[in-house]
Amino acid sequence: MKQSLLDTARTNKFEDLENGWLELMISNIARTDLFLTVAEILRARSHGAKAASLLTQLIDELYSQKKWDVLQEVLYYCAEKYSKMRDLKDKALECIRSVNSDNELLDTYLEQSGLAATGDLFSSWKEFNTYSYLVPGKFVLHTTQFGAGMVTEADPKADTIKIDFFKKKNHNMGLKFAARVLQPIASNHYYAHMIRDEELILGLKENNQAELVKIVALSFRGEVLVSKIKEELCNTNRVKRLFDLKAEPKSWTSWWGKAKRVIAKDKFLTLTAGLKGTVTARTHELSYSDEAAENIHLSQTVYDKITIIKNYLKDHGENEATPLFEALEEDLAKSSNQPETLEILSLFIDGKYKIEEHKNRFQEILESFENPLEKFLDPGKILDSPFMATLAAIKNNDTKKNILDYIKKNKSDAWLKLYHYIAHIDDTYLWAQTTGALQKENPALLMDILNSIFLSPDKFPGSFYRLIRDAINDKIELSESVSKIDVLRKAIFFLEIVSVNPHTKTIQQNVPKFFAEKKCNKLFLDYIQTASKEEIEPIFRSLTSRDERLESKMRAAILRVVSRSYPVLIKRVEIPYWENEKAYYITGISKKRLEDEVENIVNVKLPENSKAIGEAQALGDLSENAEFDAAKEERERLNQRAKHLKSIIESTTLIESINRAGEMVELGTKVTVKNNENNEFQTFQIMGAQEANSENKVLNYKAPFAWSMLGTKLGDSFSVSIENGADKEYTVESIQVLDI
Repeated sequence: MKQSLLDTARTNKFEDLENGWLELMISNIARTDLFLTVAEILRARSHGAKAASLLTQLIDELYSQKKWDVLQEVLYYCAEKYSKMRDLKDKALECIRSVNSDNELLDTYLEQSGLAATGDLFSSWKEFNTYSYLVPGKFVLHTTQFGAGMVTEADPKADTIKIDFFKKKNHNMGLKFAARVLQPIASNHYYAHMIRDEELILGLKENNQAELVKIVALSFRGEVLVSKIKEELCNTNRVKRLFDLKAEPKSWTSWWGKAKRVIAKDKFLTLTAGLKGTVTARTHELSYSDEAAENIHLSQTVYDKITIIKNYLKDHGENEATPLFEALEEDLAKSSNQPETLEILSLFIDGKYKIEEHKNRFQEILESFENPLEKFLDPGKILDSPFMATLAAIKNNDTKKNILDYIKKNKSDAWLKLYHYIAHIDDTYLWAQTTGALQKENPALLMDILNSIFLSPDKFPGSFYRLIRDAINDKIELSESVSKIDVLRKAIFFLEIVSVNPHTKTIQQNVPKFFAEKKCNKLFLDYIQTASKEEIEPIFRSLTSRDERLESKMRAAILRVVSRSYPVLIKRVEIPYWENEKAYYITGISKKRLEDEVENIVNVKLPENSKAIGEAQALGDLSENAEFDAAKEERERLNQRAKHLKSIIESTTLIESINRAGEMVELGTKVTVKNNENNEFQTFQIMGAQEANSENKVLNYKAPFAWSMLGTKLGDSFSVSIENGADKEYTVESIQVLDI
């Protein structure tokens, strides 16, 4: 239905469109995204009136069915997109104004959203989504200055908000600024309790520590570090700063110890603290052994689980301990594909957590999992399970080592065949361990594995990168038929692969460093001295060609290394003129302006300055002569400025002199690009630093955005990194040579 409705909208078959619209409203009224997409298509095709008519039907239907969450999104969309269409806007406002005691759900929703029943709206539904937590009654946190607070007033139209902070009451902020610096706080958060009733919190500190810890734990959705609880309740520097609290007395340490003891024995609160400090708070009534078993299920690490059993056995002996062992076995069975399972196996294998007096029971658990372990590591099933990813996901290298040692001790064919999947391990530690072990135990098998990786670098980029590093640094050996020169050729080819793969950014950053290393650089020299011109040039042309999409920074870094060893080769390779760091591109008009400025400095300002210096000297004592010092500083500044401008003029290349055919983006072109995310179009001129003007959208060609598009052709796409580390993709829509 989705595709047919969209196709109908695109072909302007309005009768079919109305039928499809009605059918969709009846069958799935909550498909807001599809309704609004259809409306956007109609607006783009100049059928806004038809879209408004259909949206009016939708509003009526949503209102009648009381689908308030969907209705609010449609209303905001209409307020933003159809503000000039009075009928539709009136319909939206009518819905808002009709709120009364019979519509409690909508009334509550609108109240929570900060919308008045008079119909005051944010400027768009997107804006509403951005600022929805900045409405009266909501709690917020200002992490750097004022601490926690509650919003008391908000006026989106005036872009103002008023907040009662813990440290500063009735504080005014701009709405947009507040959205950047404030974080939302849930109403049941510990900070919200502090704002609502500080006396309650202080009372709980004295009389009900378990309940207070429960509040803090629930503030973080039930899971929080023990250190975090201590930080919040012990008034660390950060908390003191946020809430302007006084430092707690030294007796607080003993209180904290008492609180932990109370919590551990309180049947009303289940709280588990383990190796990683994870605390989970739940409210229920259970027998003590059942409660301990429940704690095992809630615990996230094997250390937590076994610690609970150890503590229980220590306090209660084996009386009613069966549920605890059953819970442990159940968790092992359920989590066979998780890193935690391998941690569990590792700890059992290592023998650290076998309790001597209950050794038999733990041994039974271990033995019951020997066969599942063997099945889990069956090489025939590894590709169907996330084993390698799971192994690499374990952060502790000691745990990885325990597991690998256990595998290596088992001499069955099944364990040995496991090494066939070394190529799938994208982990430096595991790569070193497994290749090192195979080098000793079965070098022939290692050779087969490495050669298969060498032949398919695109399948295993992480492993291939480690392979070429180790091969060139003599840590591993490939077959006799593969020389280091072959490795070098393959490495250059590999660069072209990873440069277009968004998942290999780390490798892209490391490869230039690798090529600059001493042994690899020497290999370049050996290769260049022995290879023929016909063999060398195609490789380095490929390395430097923009058609291969090799990232500019990577290409430049490698070229610098090669140029030091073989400058003649670099001259043969066609490098884009804009990558010449010594050239300064400028228009004739700008060059004339710089020349005029130099002439003015030499012929006017410096003579005037010499005269000023002479007049200052005539005043007498130069040790305390401010006029003389100022004149000397001005002369130094003028000389430096003239010297700088002359160096620019001497290295200038006129943009007018560049042979611009309009076939690619380069200096002296006007470019229109499309943002592939929102389909918005922008037009820029690519010029030099002297002509750059952001207001007129004239870009310096060395600016990141302009640099990313240099060399692209009509229809090409390019990406630009933005502040948060993400990439935005654009497409070149038109290229025009500027008349300079």
